[in-house]
Amino acid sequence: MDKTVDGNKDKFFFMRFLIIVLLNIATIFILNKNINAAISSESVVATVPAIEQPGRYIHLLKRKRVGLIANHTSLIGGIRSIDALRSNGVNIVKVFSPEHGFAGAISAATNVPNVKDAASGISVVSLFGDQYKPTVQDLNNIDVMLFDMQDVGVRFYTYISTLHYIMQACAENDIPLIVTDRPNPNDGYIDGPVRAHGYESFISIHPIPIVHGVTIGEYAKMINGEGWLKTKKPCRLTVIPMYSYYHGKPYRYTIPPSPNLNALNAIFLYPSLCWFGATAISDGRGTLFPFQAVGAPLFKELYPFSFRPKPIKGMNENPKYNGDICYGIDFSNNLVSGSSLGGRLDIGLLLRMYRQYPDKEHFFNGLTETTRDSILHFDLLAGSSRLREQIVRGESEEQIRKSWEKGLKQYKRMRKKYLLYPDIKTPLKIMTYNIRHGTDAGDRNHLEQIAVWLKCADMDFVGLQEVDSVCERSGKINQAEYLAAKTGMFYTFVRHFDFQGGAYGIALLSRYPLQNIKTYNLPVDTSSATRSVGFFTADAKVPRKGAVRLAVVHMDYRSQASRINQAHIIGKILSQSRVPTVLMGDMNSSPGKEEIAVLMKKLKDGSICDCFTFPSDRPDRKIDYIMVSNHFQPVKSVSASSEFSDHLPLTTIVEWK
Repeated sequence: MDKTVDGNKDKFFFMRFLIIVLLNIATIFILNKNINAAISSESVVATVPAIEQPGRYIHLLKRKRVGLIANHTSLIGGIRSIDALRSNGVNIVKVFSPEHGFAGAISAATNVPNVKDAASGISVVSLFGDQYKPTVQDLNNIDVMLFDMQDVGVRFYTYISTLHYIMQACAENDIPLIVTDRPNPNDGYIDGPVRAHGYESFISIHPIPIVHGVTIGEYAKMINGEGWLKTKKPCRLTVIPMYSYYHGKPYRYTIPPSPNLNALNAIFLYPSLCWFGATAISDGRGTLFPFQAVGAPLFKELYPFSFRPKPIKGMNENPKYNGDICYGIDFSNNLVSGSSLGGRLDIGLLLRMYRQYPDKEHFFNGLTETTRDSILHFDLLAGSSRLREQIVRGESEEQIRKSWEKGLKQYKRMRKKYLLYPDIKTPLKIMTYNIRHGTDAGDRNHLEQIAVWLKCADMDFVGLQEVDSVCERSGKINQAEYLAAKTGMFYTFVRHFDFQGGAYGIALLSRYPLQNIKTYNLPVDTSSATRSVGFFTADAKVPRKGAVRLAVVHMDYRSQASRINQAHIIGKILSQSRVPTVLMGDMNSSPGKEEIAVLMKKLKDGSICDCFTFPSDRPDRKIDYIMVSNHFQPVKSVSASSEFSDHLPLTTIVEWK
C-alpha cells in the first residue's frame, strides 16, 4: 500500500521537533540553526526537496532504527541529512549508497566499495558493486528505510534502479519505506522509445521511455502499482510530496547529482547525449565539460571545435580517445536553461553524427565483434535494437518518432495513475530562426531538412527571417508556403523587397489560424539602395487562453542608428497591443545595446539565458531574440544545434501568468 503524507498533518510532532532542536547541546548549535531554517520554511509555499522539511516526516522515524539510502545530494539546510537527522534524535543505523558512492565522487560504472562514514562511523553498504539489492543480513535490525537522492528523470540513470531494488528488499522483508520527493529536472516532457521486453538491465530496468516525466516519488508509486517488483506483497511505501510543484517547474540545482553532470547544461543535455557513449563518438567525458560536447578524431575536416579527453579522477579515469584530439560540436555555450518543459530528445544530432561518420561499420561499439554473447550497449540504452537498425537503414527523424507513438501513448495513459503533481497547462513553444533562404554558410540547400526539423520541433509559433519567395537562387519555391505545408502550420509572408524574380522577406508559421495581419515599413540606413524593410503583426487565438499578438522582424545589419530608429518604431506599434504579445527576430545586435534596451522598455527577454545563436558552426554571440509581454513567464530557452543555416534557431517555452 502507498501513502502520501499530508503536509499539515501531525502538528504535535512538528512542535515537539522544534523543542528538540532548541534543546540540543551547544556543540551542534550551528547544525540545529540550519535545521530550524529548513523547518521554518515549511510555512512558505515554495518548492524545495521534501527532505528539507523534516517536520513533515520525522515522526515516522523517531524511536525507530533507520536505514538511510542517500548520497551527497541529500541535504537539510546545507547539512548532510545523516548528520542533521542524527543530531535531532533519529537513530540511523546503516547507510546504503548508489552508483558513484555515498560521497558522489566515484566514476560511472565503477564498483563502489563498502565503507564506514568517517564523520558518523556508520557502515555504508554499497548497492553498486557486489550487489544491487540489500541482503537480509544488511536489513537486520532496521525498522524503517528512508530514501533521498537527486534523480534526473532518465531511464538509464541508475538511481531509479537502486530505488527498485530497495523497494523489492523492503517488500520481501516487510520493512516500510519512506521516499522524500524531489524536483525532476527533465520532467517537463516525455520522449523516446519504450524499453522492449528482453532488454532489461540495470540501465533499463523498467518498460518506460527514455525521458519518463515523473518525480522519484511518483516513480516509486509506479513501481509498486505496476507490479514491477514481482513480490508477493507490494512495498509499504510512503511518499513525502513537495509543496507547490508542477511538472516542468524550474528549480535551482546547486549540487551535481553525479560527477559528470557537473553543470545544469549537462543535466538537460544528458538524455540526448548519453547514448553517444555507446558509439564511436565521444560525449565529452574526460573533459571538464562532459555531456556538453560531442566529437571524434575522424571529424577533423568537418568541425573547427576540438577537445582532448584525458583521465580525470572521480569523473572518468579511462575516457574514450584518451589523449587524442576530437573534433565536433561544443554545446557549453548553447545554454539550456530553466526547466525541461516542452523539450524533446535530439534525435537529429544522432542521425547527423552517424551520417557524417566515415567508418559506419564501427559506429556502434561492439557491432563487429565476431563472438558476442550480450546485447550491444547502445541497444540497452535505447531499449531495443530497433533504433540502431532504423539509423542504419537511413530512416528519417519523422519516421523514427512515428515508431515511438504507440508506446508513448500507452505509457502516458499509465503514468497518469501515479501523478502527485499537475502537468502545466497550455505552455507556448516559440522559435525564431534566420534560415538564410534555406542554405547553410556553404550555400548548400537544406530547405527540406529544415521542414522536417521544424515538424519534429513541434512549435506553436515560428518567426522566420531571410525567407525567399519564388526567387531564382532558391529554385522558384515559395519557402514560407513550402514550410507551412510540410509542418501542417498556417503562415504569412511579408516582403522586404523584390529579388531575383521573386521576393525576399520574413515569415511566420503558426499552429493556429492567423488574422488581423498588419504590415509596416521600417526605414534602413540611407547608404542602402533599399529604403525600408518589412515588419508585421498578426493575431492568433490560442484555445482556452485567447488572442496572442505576434510580430516578426529582421533589423538592419548595417547601422546601429538604423536599428535604434527601428526599435523605437516597433516599440510604438507594439505598445498599442492590449493582448499578450510576442516579438521574434534577428536583431543583429547584442544584449545591452541601445536598440535592445529600447525594445526591452515595452517587452522583456523571453529567453532566460544568453543563448548564443551566431555563427552556427561555433556560436559566440546572441543576435536573435524572442521578446514577450508581461503576460508570460519564460521557463526554458535553448539555441538548438542545427547545420542548416548560418544562425542557430532560438526556442523558448513560456507559461501564461
